[in-house]
Amino acid sequence: MCQHTSFPAPATTDSVPLMNHVLAFFQEVLLSLSQQQTAQCKRGRPETLTVPHLLLACLLAVFRQTFAPSAVRRILLLEAVGSFAPLVALTRQAVRQRLLALGLHPFSHLLNEIQALLQERGTPTSALSLAAFAPMVVALDECKLDAVARLCDEAAQRPKESPYLLVGKLAALFDVRRQQWVHIQFLSDAVGNGTVASLLLLEQLAKGSLILADLGYFGFAWLQNLTAQGYYWISRLKSTSTYRITHTFYQDGETLDALIWLGTYRHDQYPDVVRLVQFRQGATLSRYVSNVLDPHLLPMADLPRLYARRWDIELAFKLLKQALGLRMFWACEPILVLQQVLLTLTIAQVLHFFQLDIAAQAGVDPFEVSLDVLLKLLPQACWPCPYGLIQALISHSHCFSLIRPSRRLVLDVPDPPLDALQPVPPGFQWHRPWKHTVRKKPRHTRTTDPWLFRFLPLLLL
Repeated sequence: MCQHTSFPAPATTDSVPLMNHVLAFFQEVLLSLSQQQTAQCKRGRPETLTVPHLLLACLLAVFRQTFAPSAVRRILLLEAVGSFAPLVALTRQAVRQRLLALGLHPFSHLLNEIQALLQERGTPTSALSLAAFAPMVVALDECKLDAVARLCDEAAQRPKESPYLLVGKLAALFDVRRQQWVHIQFLSDAVGNGTVASLLLLEQLAKGSLILADLGYFGFAWLQNLTAQGYYWISRLKSTSTYRITHTFYQDGETLDALIWLGTYRHDQYPDVVRLVQFRQGATLSRYVSNVLDPHLLPMADLPRLYARRWDIELAFKLLKQALGLRMFWACEPILVLQQVLLTLTIAQVLHFFQLDIAAQAGVDPFEVSLDVLLKLLPQACWPCPYGLIQALISHSHCFSLIRPSRRLVLDVPDPPLDALQPVPPGFQWHRPWKHTVRKKPRHTRTTDPWLFRFLPLLLL
């Protein structure tokens, strides 16, 4: 395996844009990958535009939210990217054809190499101190991508609201502790149910991990499958779900911590006992269910606070779509669209690592470091970095509000003492026969043709 220098790039005393230090890191990774792939020399004229040079220009274009062949061409002609000098002559069509010829392999290889390199460095600090019993705490969710512009003849003939123009959606697992994407799957069906497809994301997840799932994943069969595979999960309880209390750990008015049977009808019953935590917050009565049954292992106050961290993946999707420009696609070809998705994910991994690294060295909470401000500072600021990139950012953090008080809501959850909990009586029934009937008719009629999609499902990470 190739050896890389520590991240960030070596320090310098020159006043150069901070983005150059980030590009130097990407260039080192790209050059090492290029050396591994060129085992034998090709005959003929050397390449005028090398793959590392092109990928660096593409990364810089994504930083500026303008991933288009024309924007990449301007960068290659007018700017020195990393250690690569500007080119003399290059057409937009040449850049476009070169990107189409490259395909997805160099982009996916770069994403996986960056993830492995950041994982080797370890987590500077943990963004979560709860659920020490779980090796990983991950949030599971989906994000629908917008439609492509009607640029090519094939798409221009379609109406503006046609589902044929929809790119698809991203189904992902996000590590709440490391603030890193774990697995990402691209699904071509933007309006379909991704519950079954999400099982592919869980294949390599460590057993005993805690999954924070959105209410859209709530289903007896899906939750039972997670329990059978050895995973813990926390979910909100649907308002239409029925249950019966079998044992009460603690109750004070509307505050409740108990074991319940999900499903009171004969045709639809969950086979295992689950735990229900209920409390009132203002005008809302919140109910959460989980298969972590021991209140000593997961106290009542920690369960809602853990589920509130499911919002981390929503903020990570927001970073992709708004701050990094994944809400707009600058091409219509599927290969160019997926290349933009892969580049955006690569930059997001590094930015999330920056956030935790800055927080660790500054001694603050990770969410006091603003990713939006960090993304604006990197391409613009020209500061001397005698002590490294991170120290330069920390030294100017308060001037530009890079470090500011976090605006995250803190849940006021009742926390009863452990000695007030009622133990489970001996001979308690933990399981019952499985009764589940599959619905013969779907709840919602499908309005799109499943064979009409231009994009193919793909496991990106």
